[in-house]
Amino acid sequence: MPAVPRPWLPLAATALTALAVGCTAPRNPATGLAVSPGRRATPPAPVARAPRTPPSLQPTASPPPPRPSLPPGTPRPSLRPSPSPEPPAELAALPVALNAAGSIGLAAETENYLVLSGTNERPLASWSVAATDGGASAWRLQATTEAPSPPGRQDRHVAFRRWQQRQLATLSAPGRYALSQARPPLKAGETQDLWVITQFDPVSPKEVRVRAEVVEVGQHCYVLVDQAATTRATTRAALRARAAEIASTFDETVYPTNTRLFGSEPSPGIDGDPRIFILLTPAVGDYGRDTTLGYFSQRDAFATDVRAEGPTARSNARELLYVSSQIVLEGDAEDYMGTIAHEFQHMINFNQKVLLGRNRASEDLWLDEGMAMYALEACGYGLMAGGEVLANHVRQYQAEPEAYSLSDWDGNPEGIGYGPVYLLTVYLADRFGEGFIKEVVTSKGVGSRNLQALLEARGTTLTAILHDWALANLLDGTEQATDPRHQYKMLAMRGLNGPTRLSGFRTLELDLPGQVRVPGRPFTARYYRLPDGALAPRYTLTGGGSGARVREFPRLVLPEAGF
Repeated sequence: MPAVPRPWLPLAATALTALAVGCTAPRNPATGLAVSPGRRATPPAPVARAPRTPPSLQPTASPPPPRPSLPPGTPRPSLRPSPSPEPPAELAALPVALNAAGSIGLAAETENYLVLSGTNERPLASWSVAATDGGASAWRLQATTEAPSPPGRQDRHVAFRRWQQRQLATLSAPGRYALSQARPPLKAGETQDLWVITQFDPVSPKEVRVRAEVVEVGQHCYVLVDQAATTRATTRAALRARAAEIASTFDETVYPTNTRLFGSEPSPGIDGDPRIFILLTPAVGDYGRDTTLGYFSQRDAFATDVRAEGPTARSNARELLYVSSQIVLEGDAEDYMGTIAHEFQHMINFNQKVLLGRNRASEDLWLDEGMAMYALEACGYGLMAGGEVLANHVRQYQAEPEAYSLSDWDGNPEGIGYGPVYLLTVYLADRFGEGFIKEVVTSKGVGSRNLQALLEARGTTLTAILHDWALANLLDGTEQATDPRHQYKMLAMRGLNGPTRLSGFRTLELDLPGQVRVPGRPFTARYYRLPDGALAPRYTLTGGGSGARVREFPRLVLPEAGF
């Protein structure tokens, strides 16, 4: 992924001939190498709020029994997408009045907001909202077809991943998913020759062959170090020390947390060895010229086929995570262990959705990334632990919510959207428990249709949840946010989250009469503040060939605390 001015962790990269998920970091100006983001920014003081107790990371329900592994030699079953209902698309106007003077009327200091929430999965042609402020002046809200993303706006890792998803669908030969017989574990000091992607490009990706030594053998992992990274004695000693730390932390924290939350990885996997390979190599990130911190390649789950330059010609045929040795040397645990936690979720997700779920396609990118960011938090490298990586993504979203879509990443700033997908995943876990998060991963379906089916089983819909989430982003952290639907439990949108401080979502000022742009991109929301004391506007909503229904919700009137 190209270097960007925003903090690191565009964590969606793809490997050559298979999906890969990577992460990036800002660079040290002196060395040019990736480093952890700074922690000196002082956000504004928080709004007073009752203290929150983070929910337990224990499951809310007994996990389902593990799925059986495929026996050796089992042909790959036919991959058919599971049918599921399509979520209804809806564009909604959600008016809110804060600090209203009780239930008898509105005071002059009432804060009036308008939240425009779109639950459309595809871009909309147009829709409009006409309104008056209760008097003679009128104002109009109107949107037309939104322009496509400018050329070059796409994140190249995301573009590469989509391209490789299409290639993944061609892997249908019998035996590709067959698991090997268990074999004796590797020993420290043994070497392995592995392919590593240095540059992610769907047209001409670049790879190198490296020789790596097994430095640590843990209960659930091997940690290997590229011999090219250990030419100097001091570097060799430092990487060996970090390798020991990585092995113990993976065994004690990352592996049990991720498997509890999301299910199992391929085990014993394509190589018959139940341990995960974690490779530390300078080749990740193009030897310091790129900002990629790590990735997971789905092609490695398939047997190597060297007969042609096909999707698995350079499969390493192992359950393998790739990590930049530069970030291991120069970063802290938030960087390299956070990367490993994030990428391990992608490995588990691929196993659940494709290998066990029998889907031809893996999870939709935005949901897969939301789960991976949640893994970062759950393993102790996220917002609540003071992780600036995640905090910066959330702050960017709070500062410019109208610029982001959950699923249309190409149109987002820098072609990514880790802040919103992380917050939605946290909101879903807060509202339905972590058992719901595991069900999203372990269920057969993918994308918004799968979410719709799972939510309908709980008596609600994806449309309703997205509208509630849009309001929670605005209201959480205010004293009036007493409805659980409008709150986060784990996080505070305004205030402290462990050592991390958030200042709330920015609203766009709107004078009456005025004109705004209504969101037409998929799964997005915009927040407008009307003049204080303005009377409740009356809306007329119309859709222009959008295929979505438009809806006006009753005004949500929240009295000032103490009334």
